[in-house]
Amino acid sequence: MNPNRLDDLSGLGHLAAVGLVLVTLVAVNRELRARDFWTAEMPEPDLLGMLHHVALGTVADVAPLIGLIAPLWQRA
Repeated sequence: MNPNRLDDLSGLGHLAAVGLVLVTLVAVNRELRARDFWTAEMPEPDLLGMLHHVALGTVADVAPLIGLIAPLWQRA
């Protein structure tokens, strides 16, 4: 997955790698939820609890705080 490829239409080229990982985890989590994968023994991961990692990775990568990342940055 490379949002900087010329044929990519996602509009996510401004994201740091950690932002792309978060978007991927959200999509996978959504699909697993739709398939009733999560149980009491194996609950959903707390993706919002991981936002501090996204914030740190974004700053370390010197990525702009625009688009999808801006509200997540404020929440972290």
